[in-house]
Amino acid sequence: GAHARGKGLAIQDLSCGDRHAKPWRGNQARQRLECQRDTPVTTLTPIVRILLIAWAALWVLGFLVQLGAEPLAYTLGFSPEGVVDGQIGSILGFAVYPFLHDSTGIWHLAINCLLLFYFGPEVERLNPGNRFLRLLVTAAVAGAAARFVLYLLTDGFGGPVVGGSGLVSCCFAFLAAV
Repeated sequence: GAHARGKGLAIQDLSCGDRHAKPWRGNQARQRLECQRDTPVTTLTPIVRILLIAWAALWVLGFLVQLGAEPLAYTLGFSPEGVVDGQIGSILGFAVYPFLHDSTGIWHLAINCLLLFYFGPEVERLNPGNRFLRLLVTAAVAGAAARFVLYLLTDGFGGPVVGGSGLVSCCFAFLAAV
């Protein structure tokens, strides 16, 4: 849109093609969101597409490869108890838990994929490239840290962490804040 200066604040025309719309002042990310609100978004963005494919592929792999009675996701997931015990696999789990979902049921994966499909592309458009990756990494680290603290405070609150729900929640929170 056209830029003008008035009273020291940038004014940007957010008409989205309407020449008679009023200029809007404020946060640029919110301006882009307001401008795009009337336009249906039907395309996946690159990082969201890769994440959805990775989630599905790892779920299928976990479904096909069960390690005994223990699902693959729980074997490779983030385990606060394993970190406290010094198990090296738990440190690996810290890095991979957002990509793993329980292969014994599909609902966790399906809901995460659906919600990321709807909300992730908008967040990626507002935070292109590395900014979106940093946002997701921050969400994953914060989720694991919160789970670890909860484990320590509750004297062993339960089991390994798997799934991308923290990433999806991060997208919700970002869109709510914008």
